[in-house]
Amino acid sequence: MRILDRSGASAKLEHLGFLPDVMEKFLQSLAKPYGLILVCGPTGSGKSYTLSAAITAIKNSEDKILTAENPVEYNLDGVVQVQVNPDLKMGPDKVFDFSTALRSFLRQDPDIIMVGEIRDKETAQIAMEASMTGHLVLSTLHTNDAPSAISRLSEMGVHTFLVANTVECVLAQRLIGTLCGNCKEEDKNPSAELLKQLELHKIDYKNATFMKIHPGGCSKCGGRGMKGRTAIHEILVMNEDLRRFCIKEVSVGPIKEKAMSYGMRSLFQDGLIKVTMGLTTYEEIMAAAS
Repeated sequence: MRILDRSGASAKLEHLGFLPDVMEKFLQSLAKPYGLILVCGPTGSGKSYTLSAAITAIKNSEDKILTAENPVEYNLDGVVQVQVNPDLKMGPDKVFDFSTALRSFLRQDPDIIMVGEIRDKETAQIAMEASMTGHLVLSTLHTNDAPSAISRLSEMGVHTFLVANTVECVLAQRLIGTLCGNCKEEDKNPSAELLKQLELHKIDYKNATFMKIHPGGCSKCGGRGMKGRTAIHEILVMNEDLRRFCIKEVSVGPIKEKAMSYGMRSLFQDGLIKVTMGLTTYEEIMAAAS
């Protein structure tokens, strides 16, 4: 069971714990007039929230924004939101699914389209064709990391040329628990394993303030020592070299290596930085992104 705050007004990118450079890259991608932007992660990783926050961040009174969702999780002012229903028959061989909604949207001349999830080749191809004809398209994929999204689309049967030339950026994310701000305490002896990983990933920790759970917690966190959640991110922003590379290469490993050569940080690395900021614990990062 998932209990949601359906108020779109509360969906803001600032609430998602983006590191400044990741936020900048994501906003730059959202500012593009067309292209495909994907948010990836497992169920419960906050993908729908991020999409809603992205729409909230970029919408204006002049843009016509249409969304196809199943279900509609956050109500967005000034946005036409449609709930698809794959069980609804619209003819002998036609149901009201994401691809059907997308085809309908394209006849309405929208500026921005949001598709709750790309699940099949047909939806992927329509989304990409829309992004090539002057529309900004936002959607989600169930993949473990950002490079896997490129591979997944190819596995669906979409031509690599189409994938490489329509995707603008892929944002992967996970939700992690945060230390209670009221009772967390300084960890003056961080584990050797944590320090080893920081050095291995070349993350500066000279000025870090490591924090840990206060034993027994406090009244603010119900004795848990942890309170609230934030996200860790991995953003792959396409450039011309990456596009050429992804036309020929669809394996996750080489794509990840190429993207990291252009500055992409992994989910794990993003999490390690948040450990050095005193926001969370190494154990949380290991559980979410190891």
